[in-house]
Parts: sequence; C-alpha cells; structure tokens
Amino acid sequence: MATLVIGIGNRHRRDDGVGVVVTSFLSDLDGPGLRIISTDSADVGLVDRWSADDTVFVVDAASGDDPPGTIHRFDATAASLPAQMRGSPSTHVLGLGEAIALARVLNRLPRQLIVYAIVGGDFGYGGGLTTAVQDAAAEVARRIRCEAAARLRESMKQQREED
Repeated sequence: MATLVIGIGNRHRRDDGVGVVVTSFLSDLDGPGLRIISTDSADVGLVDRWSADDTVFVVDAASGDDPPGTIHRFDATAASLPAQMRGSPSTHVLGLGEAIALARVLNRLPRQLIVYAIVGGDFGYGGGLTTAVQDAAAEVARRIRCEAAARLRESMKQQREED
C-alpha cells in the first residue's frame, strides 16, 4: 500500500508556503512505501502524481473567515471540497478543487485522498510563516505522521494475513 504526501505552496508568499513546510517536517519519512513531494501549484499534474497511489495526503493553504492557523481536514474521495477550497486564484492554472474534480471525472482519484487546509493570515511577499500557521504546520505534520503509521501497520497486518 503506497502513501504519498503532497505539500503545495509558494515559500516566497509567507503563509502560502505552509504545505511545503509541512512536507519538510516529514522528509525523514520519504522512502519505500511513502513518498513526500512539494510543488508550488495545484495543477493538473497532481492527477498524474497521485493516480497510482493508494493513500494521498495533500496539504495546502486556505483563506477564509476562520482565524489563521485553523486546520481543516477533508476526505476528498468521499465528497467534493467545500466551496471556499474550490477555485484557483489564477486565470492560468487549475486549483486543487479543479484538479480533484478532474480526477473524479477521469476515474483517477486515489483510493483515499485526504486534504489538510490550513488557514493563512499573510499571503504577502516574503519568507516565513506567521506564528499561528507555523504551529498549525507542525500539528498537521504530527497528524499525517500518525495517520501514515496507522496505515502502514494496517497494510503490514493484511500482508501477514495473506501470507
């Protein structure tokens, strides 16, 4: 059972880089059975990256009315992302919601797709996360680490039962 963690964001746009920061916290897990990648955009290329994987975690920044650092978790295989998570900020590329919708139409969703969205407070130019978003990044990394370990244990148990 393969697991993929994708961090999305631009580290030069303050809190927008939170997905990339989360994957940097998880880089020690990168290896057989679990891949960690970072990208600066949620485009159609995501569909190719996740189609072969059983479980995919995607971490991205979000905007909205919630306080900076608020963590949202969505099972995107069970339902579409909420409206505030759909729509690209660009007129040139797809957003995460559109990439998931495209994968759904093409029957290319992974077996399980979990999206962690962390509400940002500052998307201006510059490096570094705000304190609340930095704390949320560490918490999301901890949660993914726990979920990935549980999935690995489950996979090993199933493998032993099949042998």
